Amino acid sequence: MPQYIYHVVTPSHFSKFKDQCDYTIESLDIEGFIHCCDENQIPLIIQRYFAGEKELHILKIDTKKLKPTVKVEQAKNGEWFPHIYGKINKDAITEIKNV
Repeated sequence: MPQYIYHVVTPSHFSKFKDQCDYTIESLDIEGFIHCCDENQIPLIIQRYFAGEKELHILKIDTKKLKPTVKVEQAKNGEWFPHIYGKINKDAITEIKNV
């Protein structure tokens, strides 16, 4: 398991959790986990799922500080991605980059 994984999110969605201890997104309710990626996959994720977005946050998450379980799993297209099975405790977010 890598120590750092990444989650791409719009600033408008992330700001909804500014006064909360945890962060989540609808995929947790729908699929049971929060999608993440490794550092090398960030450009692919932005191109694939966030094309046209003018501003994004990239959350750098320390898996050693993360409370929920993380599993690296194979997607339907054969790629491997880390998935977080629970809400992200915000103290595990070590950096927020704006792109």
